Amino acid sequence: MPKRLFLILSLYLFFLSADSGNTESLTKETENIVTIRVDAGKDLGQTPYLLRPGIGNIWGPDPSEAPSPRIQRRFIREMKVGLVRISVERILGTSKNYDDFVKHLNLYDELILDIVKRGGSPIILIAQMPRWLSSKDSQKRPSGFSWTLSQTSPPKDYELWSKVVSAIVGHYNKELGVDLRYEIWNEPDLIEFWSGSAEDYLKLYKYAVLGAKRADINARVGGGVAWWSAGMQAMGGVDEWKETDENYLKNSLLYRLIRYSNETGLSELGYKRLPIDFLVMHMYEADPVYIAMPLKQIRKWLKESGYGNDVKLIIDEWSTWSPIPYDPNLSWLDIRHDTEYGAAYAASFLYWADKGGLDLQSFFSLDSGTRGITLKGNKEFIGGTGIFTPSEVIKPVYNTFKLFSMLQDRRINVEISADRHVNGIATGDNNRVSLLFTNFTYDPNSAFRKALIELSQAKGYSKEYYQSKGVTPEQLQGVLSGKISIEELPIPGEIKEVLRSAFNIYQERLRAQKTPKSVEISFDNLPFKSNFRYERYIIDSNHSNSYAVKERIEDIFNKLERQGIYWEKAFEKAEEINQWPEVRLQKVEEKIINEARDYRETLTLNPYATGLILLTRIDDKK
Repeated sequence: MPKRLFLILSLYLFFLSADSGNTESLTKETENIVTIRVDAGKDLGQTPYLLRPGIGNIWGPDPSEAPSPRIQRRFIREMKVGLVRISVERILGTSKNYDDFVKHLNLYDELILDIVKRGGSPIILIAQMPRWLSSKDSQKRPSGFSWTLSQTSPPKDYELWSKVVSAIVGHYNKELGVDLRYEIWNEPDLIEFWSGSAEDYLKLYKYAVLGAKRADINARVGGGVAWWSAGMQAMGGVDEWKETDENYLKNSLLYRLIRYSNETGLSELGYKRLPIDFLVMHMYEADPVYIAMPLKQIRKWLKESGYGNDVKLIIDEWSTWSPIPYDPNLSWLDIRHDTEYGAAYAASFLYWADKGGLDLQSFFSLDSGTRGITLKGNKEFIGGTGIFTPSEVIKPVYNTFKLFSMLQDRRINVEISADRHVNGIATGDNNRVSLLFTNFTYDPNSAFRKALIELSQAKGYSKEYYQSKGVTPEQLQGVLSGKISIEELPIPGEIKEVLRSAFNIYQERLRAQKTPKSVEISFDNLPFKSNFRYERYIIDSNHSNSYAVKERIEDIFNKLERQGIYWEKAFEKAEEINQWPEVRLQKVEEKIINEARDYRETLTLNPYATGLILLTRIDDKK
């Protein structure tokens, strides 16, 4: 998980992470009334596997470590599970030698077989250099949360590294009989996980491919990065002002991996170039619309090097993220992970990922760690990335994934009026028709930054141009806080024009955060001959939302701690809480509709609301 501390320490123009996208979509005002029309008679084919709930940071079945086997099993068995990222670092990192490593490869067998049986697709992360294979023995850590230098260093023997990968692939693909994907290393563009050079990583990838293909010629192998446009040591080194600059992008590790693979053969196997079965990146962005831009660019790179569309593009870490600005030591925390905001973000992300052409995804993460962190007096709701709190209470985003698990296997047509905040996905078959919808507005500060960069680039203004004209982050902060008027700034008129346009977008986002939407929904050409059941589920600030009752929940676990029985009773108590009507996925309406091929209604959709309407055939006349 990338730390990206520059996002925390720099809030405005020059030093922060800004998104890219379509300026026209930014400047379009939100519609007062949104229309969603579902045409059940128009089959669009198989529902993408992408939309199945995927999850990351699965480590194994050790009950003493997070995430616990309890929540692993719960997710896998309650969801229509998709991609599941499983790291073998616990096997590699703790092994004493090669034979000891091989002896423990069966640690994940039961978990993997259960995932596959339920239609899931495990991706195995091969990362963390074992001490007996590392070129460095140092146990120092580059940063507070990083692996040790021994664990992040290249191998001292690349042939032995190849043998390690071969053993992993041989065990799962051959001995266990499952066809898995193998991701070579975690975020090698970050010093926290890879202390070697780019050339070292590319060599590591080559020998990993060699080992995988020796074990199974059909093994699926790929590499990945923390951030698609970044070079090495990406922390703070990403300049989103230049993400449309082809020359700048050619310094990215992902681009170099594609070029290296195309130019490097494997004579041992008769390959003229290295195969790429998939590419991985991670994404923590305020605006899900952004996803289309890197996907398009990566496809272009692949095509230029002669690789086809059969190369899968995967994001196996993603979430919303605007970290706590006042404490760099808690950089991964964002309280919105715990609220309806996080739930709506997940639905919106999957909608835009599908539109943008992503193939597979897994959300980060399953757990939120332990109760070792206190934030504003809270130990459960601390803004951790997981879909469970530290004591295993489900968050609203968990319920979003339950909604996606209720979708049918065939997609049907849905049309939505021009409103970038409201999204919808429709599926159906002869017995059921469903519509999943959300009202998501990303935060106004990010919208301002995004608009400022895009509008500036359209006029040819660079970051350096603003600096030369004396524009400072403090001035921009003053504009957004209302303490400074744009007209008062001692800057040229052409810059004021851009700032005014960006500020209008900021204000529009502020309104959208507070204003419910009126949504007119219609279902046409329903496949039912007679009566059908209508059910509606909702996740918002008052429904299916453990954060809405956080004081009650915090009190329960704090009392268990005071009584000294937390570890005995906490997870049993969490199971009770997860059945509270305020916490579990809530059905807010159910009724029977008599003999209708069409159905219409108007709903009021609160900001950051996510819901699903399910229509089910009953009592058909013969």
